[in-house]
Amino acid sequence: MSLARLVSSSPANNTVPNPSQGASALQIELSTTSDWSTATFTGLGKALVTQYAIVEGGAAPGLAYDPTPTAIAVSKADQTTRVTIRVQTIFLNMSSQITLSVNKGNAGNTTVTLYRWSGGQFTAYKTYTKGNFAITSNELFPSQVPAPLEALPSDVNKIVLADMYPWFHSPYGPSGYSDWSNSTDGNATSASCPYWPIFGAYDSWDLGLTDAQILLAKQAGIDGFLCSWDDSSGMTGSLDRLMTEAASLGFKIGIYYEDNRTPAMNATQIENELIYYVNRYSGSPAFLTAGGRPVIFCYVSAGLTPAQWQTVRAGVEASVGRIFLVLDCGSYHPEFAPVFDGYGEYLGDDVSNSLYLYNQWTTYCSMSASDLDFNSTLAEMQNTGQLQLYQKLIVGTATPGLNKPSTGEFVDRNSGTLYQRAWQAIGNSSLGAAMITSWDELREGTNIQPDTTNGFRELTTTRAQVAAFKGVTIPQLVGTPVLQYTTSAVDNQLKISIKNTGSAPAVAVRVETDLGATINAKVVSSSPYLTKYSSIVNYIMLIQQGQSAKVTINFSGVPKSSMLINSLAVKGYAVDGTAVTITASNITPPPAGKSNVGVIVGLIIAVIVIGLAVYWLLSRRRKPPAPTAGSTGPTA
Repeated sequence: MSLARLVSSSPANNTVPNPSQGASALQIELSTTSDWSTATFTGLGKALVTQYAIVEGGAAPGLAYDPTPTAIAVSKADQTTRVTIRVQTIFLNMSSQITLSVNKGNAGNTTVTLYRWSGGQFTAYKTYTKGNFAITSNELFPSQVPAPLEALPSDVNKIVLADMYPWFHSPYGPSGYSDWSNSTDGNATSASCPYWPIFGAYDSWDLGLTDAQILLAKQAGIDGFLCSWDDSSGMTGSLDRLMTEAASLGFKIGIYYEDNRTPAMNATQIENELIYYVNRYSGSPAFLTAGGRPVIFCYVSAGLTPAQWQTVRAGVEASVGRIFLVLDCGSYHPEFAPVFDGYGEYLGDDVSNSLYLYNQWTTYCSMSASDLDFNSTLAEMQNTGQLQLYQKLIVGTATPGLNKPSTGEFVDRNSGTLYQRAWQAIGNSSLGAAMITSWDELREGTNIQPDTTNGFRELTTTRAQVAAFKGVTIPQLVGTPVLQYTTSAVDNQLKISIKNTGSAPAVAVRVETDLGATINAKVVSSSPYLTKYSSIVNYIMLIQQGQSAKVTINFSGVPKSSMLINSLAVKGYAVDGTAVTITASNITPPPAGKSNVGVIVGLIIAVIVIGLAVYWLLSRRRKPPAPTAGSTGPTA
């Protein structure tokens, strides 16, 4: 048997362990001259920390090896060179009966020697050759120590977070610049966004938009956003606004830290950025924490080694106290467990792969010791008489689909069934938390934020699935928005006021105004969020109940007498997706309020002047004539 690459074997009984049982250590040495050899165990329990070394024969021709805590495999190109591999592991919850199976090629010899840990050292127990063997656990692990478990903070249990990308800007919004490659809306798609948002080409700095997004997310049962962030001015400005608005709405904000950059970040740079993040935002009521510890999801975390992340973590915690780090990795990486507090994957569009990962993580990574180093962990057991363990948060990911024009990547949403399957996988795996990818990654088509193609479908699914995942009823936002309009005009300007007279907010209010091709062509500017077609389209992100918002359209060379609105179409939404509409035609806007006020004031002054004149004339008629010389005046 010649293997160029050997695959790890998984222990058959690696269920989630009971931490009330003990921990102990085992050293395994496989020594062989055969062209291939394997040693496979069952019943050893959960491997917590492991290390291996090539003791002999590292230069053997064609050498390939795969040493894991419960299976060792070796192959080489000859049958004479001796290769010896040593694997040392700390195990938890060993079965009462352990089996060992040793196999080898036809030539050469192979031995497997087991070393027990007792009295702070390893001593040889037995040596085995080819065959199958049963071993009693008490004989192999005579010295065991208690392994108390620090449970996860309760405030992250069943938490649901959505990845959020506040980096979209519009020249018609507060940022004043645009990164939309195409401002088409309606049912059309753009070059950058395959699914066009119901908010149009919006600006992430618009606080009305932020409030609307948070209200929609809360209605769907989402607890908070994970904001894509690194320490650049644009991202920090967006996060400032997001954190402020979330605090006023009882919503949580954490970060999905963008550590995977070009050029690559080193450990010191990452450490400094994370310290800055915690210091800048930890005072906000919206700041996402787990038991008071800042929660930080790290994108493509495997870009650094576990040792490098341990250095980062130590430096951050020395400055700001304990933190809560979640690893983003799309594969099985148990070596990161001592450094991170949780496991997750960014994309959950391959449900079968996600189920595999959930099983791997819950089996192998649901708890760990605090140190990566085997010898340090062994010393903790020896010096303290116990091994402190830490429970890990396993985060499932729900992704509705993938549609990324820039790369051609596409995973069909299948009319929403893919998203439902992703949530079912999370529920069936009994995971501790859920993440949605994404709220609004529009350029990759993973958004659940409502769009003109998929509508509110994914938000409706989210609400139902979150309720099932948490085992709760999600409160319904009570009330209904009701929209009304008024218009007014002066030369070169038309104003349309939209008032929400209902009992609930209206979001993504789209105002389409058609004044005819001749007048439409003379539009100079308009706010908010102008989009020009054969008609004029403006977007209002949010109108709270009892409040009004104005659309202002500025023209060149258009007298107010020419402004006949051929048609007006207003459409907004309640946060549950119920559409609220107004349609009207052949509207003649009255003079603007300012002009009306001027006319009224003029009329009032004229009336006063006329009144005074009349009074004066009447007064003169009633006044008796003055007596003349010698006259006695009137008599009684």
